[in-house]
Amino acid sequence: MKRSEKNKLMVLLMIFILFGSTIAFSAIGYFNEKPEQSKPLEIKYSTDGLLSEDEKNLYLQRGFTVSELHYDGMCCDDLIFFIENDDTMKAQGQRQIILQKIIKSNSTKTFLIVESVYGYVEKNVSSIRDIFHTYCKVLVMPPNECGVPEINWTGNTADNKIVENMSKWQ
Repeated sequence: MKRSEKNKLMVLLMIFILFGSTIAFSAIGYFNEKPEQSKPLEIKYSTDGLLSEDEKNLYLQRGFTVSELHYDGMCCDDLIFFIENDDTMKAQGQRQIILQKIIKSNSTKTFLIVESVYGYVEKNVSSIRDIFHTYCKVLVMPPNECGVPEINWTGNTADNKIVENMSKWQ
């Protein structure tokens, strides 16, 4: 066989492989089953008890901050109200915090566990200020008031805004 004939044969073989793989790829895509549509997540911003691990991971993947407030059941109405209703914690008008309320009747400590794609924080809390600064550390879209968290309580404009918001609720 001459060299030119070998070259022509190689070119034809390459063309056959190219078109064959294109046709095979199209056929596999056409006959392959369509992927399942994921169900839309019904967002529960506040729950009594823990979320399942799958629910928690789904919220985290969608940019929410998932938190657990562990308390004795007798206190903390103001803390819960702040977490559920404060406008400064919203991102572009949308709520971004999922709160799991965990009642521990045998515990005297109140603590907050906060988790997002930016990290994990566990802290004993006793005031709205503690909660606010804990969320500031891991919120996906922290409010502007988080920009100066280390200034003392009386001089911080963020803290003054929190106090103003609290006075609206009372």
